[in-house]
Amino acid sequence: MTRLRRLRSVSTILAKALIVIVATLLVLLGILLAVIETGWGKNLIRDLIVRQANNFLTATLSIGRLEGSLLRGIDLGDVSVARGGRTLVRVDEIALRYSIRELLQRGVVIRSVRLTRPYVAGAKMADGHWDLSALVKRESSEDRRTGPGRPIEIQSIEVIDGHVSLHDPLDFGAAHVPTDFAALNASLAFAYVPVPLPAGLGAYVAFRLRYGSLGEEAPVDVPPMPRSGH
Repeated sequence: MTRLRRLRSVSTILAKALIVIVATLLVLLGILLAVIETGWGKNLIRDLIVRQANNFLTATLSIGRLEGSLLRGIDLGDVSVARGGRTLVRVDEIALRYSIRELLQRGVVIRSVRLTRPYVAGAKMADGHWDLSALVKRESSEDRRTGPGRPIEIQSIEVIDGHVSLHDPLDFGAAHVPTDFAALNASLAFAYVPVPLPAGLGAYVAFRLRYGSLGEEAPVDVPPMPRSGH
């Protein structure tokens, strides 16, 4: 009888301790969520994004502001990528809408991405390649050329009043393509599905773009890329 009472007493103490630990963790989680939702917390996250991205870029990313709720969707304002004093990419606002649960599940889902007044300026470098194709450092792109291991879906991509400007002519034989495209508007969707391939090859990228008001679809297949070192 004494042992039973002691067992009950120990069980009660452990249960109470567990409740206190869980309650404490919930309070700490609430404090953490409250902190990251403040302007100070968002500035820290914005600086972290910029710092990490610039480790992999040959240009410099800057983000003027980060607003919205980190749990449901954020708005990035005054986003630009520049090199040598020349702006390569500039977007007035990038609005992302998502669910935390859908970001953490096996297949990442982003509900919508809206690009407001994106501006892209491209020019050829001395070696004849376009500078936009060399934004990612070579060692970084080689290490990641297999692509993400999880499916990624962006259900809606909206481009509002886009502008593309090419500083050098884009010629295909006798055909001359215009070098300035203004007032671009588009509605797209994107899905990336990694498909395992034989050893020595990376993931096969297959995705679909939806465009126009009628929802036409254009399949796009990217050939397999060999792993680094093969």
